[in-house]
Amino acid sequence: MPPGGSTELQAPLVHGGVADDHIAVDTNSSASSLTFGSVTLIPDERLVLKDGQPVPFTPKAFDLLAVLAANPGRLLTKEHLMQAVWSDAVVEESNLTYHVFAIRKALGDTAENGQLIQTVPKRGYRFTATVTRVTGGNGGPPSLAGAAEAPALEAVAPSGEFDPGDGQSAPEAPRAWSSFSGRRRSAAAWFAAGVLCAGGVLLMSTRRVPAPSPIRAQIVPGVQLSEGSPFGVSPDGQQLVFAGTGPDGVNRLWVRRMDAEVARPLSGTETALGGLTPPMFWSPDSQSVAFDAIGQLKRIDVRGGAPRVVCDLPQLAVGGSWSADGVIVVGQPSGALLRCNAAGGTVSAVTSLDSTKGEGLHVFPSFLPDGRHFLYVRISRNAPETSGVYVGSLDEPPGAQPPNLLLATGFGAAYVPTNGSSTGHVVFLREGTLFAQAFDERALQLRADPVPIAQPVGSFLDGGFFGVSQNDVIAFRGPDKEFQLTWVDRHGNTLGVVGDEGLYSAVAISPDDSRVATAKQVFSPNIDQDIWMFEASRTAMTRVTFQPHLEGSPVWSADGKRLIFTTAGDIGELVEQAVDDASRTSSLLKEKEHLIPMSVSADGRFLLYAVVTMATTRVDTWVLPIDDPARRFPLVQRDFDQWQAQFSPDGRWVAYVSNESGRNEVLVRRFVVPSDGARSEPETVVVSTSGGIAPRWRGDGKELYFIVADGTVMAVDVRAGAGLSVGVPRALFRVPRSHGDWAVVSDGSRFLIAMPTGSGTSAPFTILWNHLAALRTRSPS
Repeated sequence: MPPGGSTELQAPLVHGGVADDHIAVDTNSSASSLTFGSVTLIPDERLVLKDGQPVPFTPKAFDLLAVLAANPGRLLTKEHLMQAVWSDAVVEESNLTYHVFAIRKALGDTAENGQLIQTVPKRGYRFTATVTRVTGGNGGPPSLAGAAEAPALEAVAPSGEFDPGDGQSAPEAPRAWSSFSGRRRSAAAWFAAGVLCAGGVLLMSTRRVPAPSPIRAQIVPGVQLSEGSPFGVSPDGQQLVFAGTGPDGVNRLWVRRMDAEVARPLSGTETALGGLTPPMFWSPDSQSVAFDAIGQLKRIDVRGGAPRVVCDLPQLAVGGSWSADGVIVVGQPSGALLRCNAAGGTVSAVTSLDSTKGEGLHVFPSFLPDGRHFLYVRISRNAPETSGVYVGSLDEPPGAQPPNLLLATGFGAAYVPTNGSSTGHVVFLREGTLFAQAFDERALQLRADPVPIAQPVGSFLDGGFFGVSQNDVIAFRGPDKEFQLTWVDRHGNTLGVVGDEGLYSAVAISPDDSRVATAKQVFSPNIDQDIWMFEASRTAMTRVTFQPHLEGSPVWSADGKRLIFTTAGDIGELVEQAVDDASRTSSLLKEKEHLIPMSVSADGRFLLYAVVTMATTRVDTWVLPIDDPARRFPLVQRDFDQWQAQFSPDGRWVAYVSNESGRNEVLVRRFVVPSDGARSEPETVVVSTSGGIAPRWRGDGKELYFIVADGTVMAVDVRAGAGLSVGVPRALFRVPRSHGDWAVVSDGSRFLIAMPTGSGTSAPFTILWNHLAALRTRSPS
């Protein structure tokens, strides 16, 4: 090889851990760092310093900056840069544009401050700064505090233009960078820090130093998160999984890497039950996600492939944990913890409910590092003082689990270990604040006092909006936006508000339009939900139910004197209560499945209610003859979800929602009571044309209203005679992020809607790196 020439290296150049055999490198250079202006780039450490301080970069942004800085003055085409930085994937040109923008933003690269990267229209980019190569005397990286020996300095002059087709040698990359493959950093080092940047998250790669400073960043989901907002952080801290609805209106799981710009859907995970997705959880190697598939627990490899069945479940999986030994433990909405093998098999009990404490459920298990012990939540609605986080063991029989309360909280908790120590931290939620408390994983005891680390943090039922990795990465979301009960006209103009802001659901107006019932969620300190009522002409609300249960989905009786609702005091129970006398309460129906009342016929004879099952039919619409509950029968029982049913004013038709087609649609079918066991398929008409939920009838039955995916309220004319005909749906007004919690007065002139009080988009995830490291000096080892 001629002096000063270049040749292909025998070992491939590595870009962010991905080999690239197509780029020539100047083997005579041996730069430990590159400096330009106040910036120092240390390839071997994947570190960028500006004025001596670390600057946050994603791995790909760092790779791009390293290639540009190693080739000052050269025009590097877009095609070459994309091949050099994204050799392991096919990406769009927008990825390159975005990362150039990110570099400029991070380094303060502007026309006023002195431009470092010049855009050459339609060609590529040129690094315009003068770069100085610093070569360490011992070949090692320079210290942040200064080199032990005086380094040699070599000025790098601009070297012309490069195009892959012009015969020149390829642009060089720092040699120290190419040696990165032999000394791979841990995954945690890649995501040691982060800062917020436009449209996503920008992360910093930095070398490990004692007690690194906590870093905070945000990631925008990019999709509308599903009700309950479940999500999880991978054990290696590099990925998020969450449930949400994309542009096609289908609810599924999505995965987003911390260094990616967008989330990607996981095909085959479209298993939301009535719009609600139970919490999912990661495998210990961060390569698979386990999720509830309505009657089954499934797992899916996030790198590709179809979901696989792990085991059958008697109920929904409310939180779960996957040990390194391949044991999976899940919670239940009305039962104790269950276990099964990740490779497949049957379930068996891990814990048992303590009836002496009124326990109703055990949920959100989380394994400790030994793979035998786990944290979990015991919930007692009737005795909330006994609710909290406990330590369980796979080695103890279900009825002999340790009875001592570890943490007084109504939400799940998770443990983050500390390398080289038996004392890590338990992260938990209490009254909207996220805490960390030192915990000895061997003695199974808390140490020191809890320390607040973030607020406000949201929750849904018994799950907090947070997740942790095993290497000090914490993700959380603020509370879901609260709602304001708001009266609006047919144009969406506000006419007035009712009550305070809060978490309202299931708004129902009495048959004579005089009163309104709704469900409101509160925390005291555990989750509670009650039925509230107010006069339609007033704004003050009064409480109707007082039990420490989760009452919801109120429906008015035909005469307006009683309310029918569901209660979680005994899951699968429909309760009827006199509006003006809380003592006059009776049970209408008890089942093993969860029941949701939906509508009462105008003659008061029939109640439409939904049955949530673990069968393929999932959510079915049933009819309960109120005077003879034993003669109940299914009205719509098909695969997927058929619910949100509403009687027409004359009781001859039923409007309902079905997602059998793949998305929610509004349909209307004739109401037929089976006679002598005979069944015939009644007439059915599809009303919506582009999806829809929450149908409501006008009092004369001549107009039907529903809400589409973007929150637009639609109206459609209905003609009923011997048959049924519907017109073309037309838009009235839009309610961003509507959950379908609304009602309409009889003449269709006013609507009462639970309006979101903030933005219509889902709140971002906040990511904390190294936040627990600062607490470790307080934690005894």
